[in-house]
Amino acid sequence: MIDEKVLNSEFGIKKAGAGNLTGSIGIDDQLKETFLAQTKERLSHNILAKKQVSPLLLTKKTFENSLGDIYLFLNDVDYCRDCKGSLKNCLKRTPGYFQDPFYDSDIDQIMFRLVPCKYLRRKNQVISLIVPSGGMGTYIYDKAYAFFNYINDEANRKRLMDSTIAVRDIINLSRNFKTADNNTGLSFFSFNDHSHSETVLTFACFAFANKGFSSGYINLSETFDLLSSKDYDERQIGINRIEKAKNCQSLCFENFDLLQKKYGKQLFIEYLLPLLESRTGNGKINFFSMTQDKSPEAYVHYLFYGLDQMSLAQDYAKKLSKNFVIKDLSL
Repeated sequence: MIDEKVLNSEFGIKKAGAGNLTGSIGIDDQLKETFLAQTKERLSHNILAKKQVSPLLLTKKTFENSLGDIYLFLNDVDYCRDCKGSLKNCLKRTPGYFQDPFYDSDIDQIMFRLVPCKYLRRKNQVISLIVPSGGMGTYIYDKAYAFFNYINDEANRKRLMDSTIAVRDIINLSRNFKTADNNTGLSFFSFNDHSHSETVLTFACFAFANKGFSSGYINLSETFDLLSSKDYDERQIGINRIEKAKNCQSLCFENFDLLQKKYGKQLFIEYLLPLLESRTGNGKINFFSMTQDKSPEAYVHYLFYGLDQMSLAQDYAKKLSKNFVIKDLSL
């Protein structure tokens, strides 16, 4: 396959269009016949491209008018043909998109619009199920996907044996998730490198979204900073985060034990207690990353110590997860 750099040097490409269309490509006249013959040859042997382009060749001049664009379209089809399903390794200028041809009758030319490929559509579908979505959802997806690819290598699995077992358990939980029953999640603590527990937590968020479940991710320290703010808008953002977290089928609590007592008993009673209660319902599952060798239940005891609601809060937390210790060394 000839790439665009070769096309530039071999056939005297002058310019390419911009925007969502590939644009028209100018070719020096003396090279046009050679280029025309080679493009026809390539198209005749590319069944998929020919199937898409041939019905759009409506006049004698359409092919010649669309010559450069068709050539680049053939490259695009070749990239997709050789694709192994990894967006990260996509060689196109716009990874995850393919060129969709259409006929422009005003200029008698085949043009191309960019359309997301099935792998990008799948990624976007998974991200849409992560709460919050957008930038955070993309971060979680990319980090979890990269981690899963990393431990697919046998040597890396040996380096991260406990993390690999955690991933296996998470996958099994996502496969066996019961939407009409109680589900017990996992609480991760890493002895040697806290980043392992955070990485495994992001994978849990990804795994459940990948199975089609709404999957939340929340940092309670940041959320309670908002809830305790004097600014009304910031408090509303914090309240919205709590409400969304209540309704997710899967919820990941990042660094649960970094939540501080400084926020005061009233905020814990008003927001944390109802959140914990909501997470005990049927069709819910919960995951935690911890920076200390404590269970969420033990940390809830600390946060609510001395309050009338302490036993109730502990009872809620006890139902949410089982402890999982990661002993993998730092990479």
